[in-house]
Amino acid sequence: MRTLLYNLVVSGRGNERRQAQLLVEGQQIGAVLVPDEVVSADSRIDLGGALVLPGAIDGHVHFDDPGFTQREDFATGTRAAAAGGVTMVVDMPCTSLPPVTSAANLENKLGIIAPKAHVDFMLWGGVSSNVLEKANWRPQLEDLIDAGVGAIKIYLISGMETFRDLKREQVLEVLEITARHGIPVGVHAEDRSVVERARSTVLARGGDAPLDYAASRPAEGEIVAAQTLQALCRQTGARIHIVHIASRDALDIVTEARSEGLPLSAETCPHYLLFTDHDLDRLGALLKTAPVVKSQRDREGLWR
Repeated sequence: MRTLLYNLVVSGRGNERRQAQLLVEGQQIGAVLVPDEVVSADSRIDLGGALVLPGAIDGHVHFDDPGFTQREDFATGTRAAAAGGVTMVVDMPCTSLPPVTSAANLENKLGIIAPKAHVDFMLWGGVSSNVLEKANWRPQLEDLIDAGVGAIKIYLISGMETFRDLKREQVLEVLEITARHGIPVGVHAEDRSVVERARSTVLARGGDAPLDYAASRPAEGEIVAAQTLQALCRQTGARIHIVHIASRDALDIVTEARSEGLPLSAETCPHYLLFTDHDLDRLGALLKTAPVVKSQRDREGLWR
């Protein structure tokens, strides 16, 4: 099946745009053609001068299916993704019941979400302290990796009873296994001891405002966690990826690690690039995230 998309604009280098046609063969783009090139096709679609962009990949989504579908499910999440130009999502393992911490749980999730998907998808697997309570957790993790998850997710602090966080020595054990398999490990990187100490200070003074929440999740938590992961990356050689980094100084630690040649990387999110704690004070719960948005200095540092 050959479909010709015509009367459209494609992007090039920098701000370059040009008129073009796209020849789609089956489910792949077979050729990018100049506007007046004649080509045979089974059907032709006039795009009315629309700008055509590559589909985006969202590597970090929580579509809550199965288990928390009162909030969202895989159908609504992937439909929204498609509407926004996202053609591939990678769903996290922790906001499912049961969590994707074993090959059996992975198979269960796939059976439920695959019929609902409106875009392509991949799944994260995960390791929690719940899993490490089992004597057979090591072969369970290796079976999960062999089953085809794209990466492994862990938390240094978690508020989910069904997916509890890991201590440093537990993280080391997990990284020794993932390093052998070459699979990356995504980490929610806030140090639990730092956060608990800050939270206790806030609660002791009766703080309950948006900026009190910010004070309970200080930049120090991200910085200490990044230092821990840099050391563990150096020790194990494991691929480590810090998810939703919000601290400039924590990002500097990642940059330093990469200058050493360590396989430590990080990602951020739009809200950390657009908002600061001043906006949190103004907007309140609408901007409540973990990690929390931080200072103007942090925001500017993430743009570097």
